[in-house]
Amino acid sequence: MSSSFQNTSVKVYDNLGTAQKKVDVYAPPENQAFPLQGYPVVFYVHGGAWHVGDKQNAQQTCQALAQEGYVSVAASYSLSCMSNPQMEAILGVVIIVMLALALTSRSVTQMMLVFVLMVIIVFFFVILWMFLPREHVEHPDHILDVAQAFRWTVDHIEEYGGDPNKIYVVGHSAGGHLAALLSTNFHYLDSVGVTPDKVRACVAISGVYSDKRMQQTRLGTQLLLNAFGHRKHYYDAFPVYNVTKDTPPFLLINAGMDISLKRHTLDLHYVLRQSGVFVETEYFENKSHWNIMHGWKRDNAVLSKIQNFIEEVEEYYHERALAGYHDTSTHDTSTPEVSATASPA
Repeated sequence: MSSSFQNTSVKVYDNLGTAQKKVDVYAPPENQAFPLQGYPVVFYVHGGAWHVGDKQNAQQTCQALAQEGYVSVAASYSLSCMSNPQMEAILGVVIIVMLALALTSRSVTQMMLVFVLMVIIVFFFVILWMFLPREHVEHPDHILDVAQAFRWTVDHIEEYGGDPNKIYVVGHSAGGHLAALLSTNFHYLDSVGVTPDKVRACVAISGVYSDKRMQQTRLGTQLLLNAFGHRKHYYDAFPVYNVTKDTPPFLLINAGMDISLKRHTLDLHYVLRQSGVFVETEYFENKSHWNIMHGWKRDNAVLSKIQNFIEEVEEYYHERALAGYHDTSTHDTSTPEVSATASPA
């Protein structure tokens, strides 16, 4: 068929699966060259501090990935409910930041605009809190929902043109935590009857990887208690405790304005390197925590990095196959060059 008659639109299949939490699938346009074994798959987990968000938040990201030749799966998961102390902590941070911006304004007009924006943001959070779910949801509910969605992907992605042996788990913020946890603590894959080698690699973006780091801030402490409960330890809930030599390759990405989240990345980077896991770390100084997953059509630097990483991983597995390695759940001790220094924080 002539390319001029081929469909150039991404194909979207929404609300798929049999579990309570459905998935959306974004398939590449028909004018994309179809690989012999099917398209590589990106299994994407949205952010939202474990309290807000939905698979619909992944629409721009998954559309961009599908345009580049990946079958993208957007997963949903159960959300925890914000408590009064947590809302107070969030509003406190917002008000402090906005007041600082107001006091450093260059004009009275700019100061008034900042105050108006602060009122709007506070009002937004109050309304948000009023309509958030009230059911009791905490770890491991989030990750078990993600594992169920991953199981569906393994079982059915071939029907949408994807290769079930090339599934890349990607997540942002709280989704970065869940993507990394699924890729390190194999208990959750085992609970849904999936072997760890089905995770080809993990791309965690601006993620949360350590309970100890969360406890260093008031807001982080509130999020930890709400989403993970009061516990003596959180060993099963955070990636830094679950890395082994069998952990799949990792790409860790941070925005320049991630601030404390960079410490989470350094911790996980160090543990991955110490365990001999294939890992890269990349910072995008011109990005913020909020926009790093958006605007890829205008500035595709983040998307290009993910694509380059996937190509590296495929080469990595190809070289291992040529060398006679047949167990893809076992990794050697070589790691590629990274763009950030790995050290215990």
